[in-house]
Amino acid sequence: MLCIRRATQPDRESLWSIIEPILATGDTWAFSPDTPKAEMLDFWLSPGVTSYVAEQDGGIVGTFFLKNNQPGLGDHVANAGYMVHPAHAGKGIGRQMALFSLDEARRLGYRAMQFNIVVKTNERAVKLWQSLGFQIIAELPDAFRHATLGFVNAYVMHQSLIKPITYRTATVADVEQIAALHARSWQESYRGIMPDAFLDNEVEGERLAVWQERFTKQVPNRQVIVAEEDGKLVGFACVVTDSDPTYGALLDNLHVSSPYKGRGIGRQLMKRAAEWVKEQDAESSFFLWVYEKNHTARAFYDGLGAINQEAILGENGIILRYIWPDTGKLADSC
Repeated sequence: MLCIRRATQPDRESLWSIIEPILATGDTWAFSPDTPKAEMLDFWLSPGVTSYVAEQDGGIVGTFFLKNNQPGLGDHVANAGYMVHPAHAGKGIGRQMALFSLDEARRLGYRAMQFNIVVKTNERAVKLWQSLGFQIIAELPDAFRHATLGFVNAYVMHQSLIKPITYRTATVADVEQIAALHARSWQESYRGIMPDAFLDNEVEGERLAVWQERFTKQVPNRQVIVAEEDGKLVGFACVVTDSDPTYGALLDNLHVSSPYKGRGIGRQLMKRAAEWVKEQDAESSFFLWVYEKNHTARAFYDGLGAINQEAILGENGIILRYIWPDTGKLADSC
């Protein structure tokens, strides 16, 4: 069984036993074959590089690193390099490390992975990366000085790490995930608005009870829409038609998991909620309530053309009624 863990300073000799023979071939890596041991290991274990080792049967059989492909405004794209001990080549270790690294890069917050120089003649590696979803986005002429073939071309290969977001109508099977996301969202957004004791000790159970009741007593004028990434619920919206004789349909809830904010998921949930309302009643207007102190949410709704219709004093402070007289226009603006 292959075990992958972070590399540490005591791994230096094992790392060098892998790195040295691979560099010596001069056919895949841009590092010179005569790169000093200390220089190479200092790079592999440097603060700006996150390195890993793959262990099998008590020994290190492979290694790879993750790092920012570019500094500053380019640090959301990962770069990586992989080596398998020559004695263990062809056993699928490289593929396992690559799969692990893609998940790890996502966990670390990278939005894409890019290889800046994949030697074209290294056909085995090119096929591996393509099988894992990488695309060749550029071919660089004579970019690599091959030890035996001379100047050869190299590829730039790239893969997005952002999985597509899908949307669907919620079912009773979603209750626990919806309630958990709802509770987390309140804990993050309503601190200083709702009592700490409630947010810390009661909100999870209270939200679960609310959503269990909603799906037990389903009504035709309520629609719950969820956003998912690879089967994981990352956002939801709940809308109720005919909620107010003057202001029409109520957007009762709209929440997106924190790591997924900024990807347009809230807008897409709004759009789908508004489109559903329009299907039920083409003339319906659309409204919601938002706490006056919830400046982030207010900025989002302001950006969608909301009208701040009125303010009332609620249990936890002033709440504002935001309205959209034209639901179809709201859907289009999203």
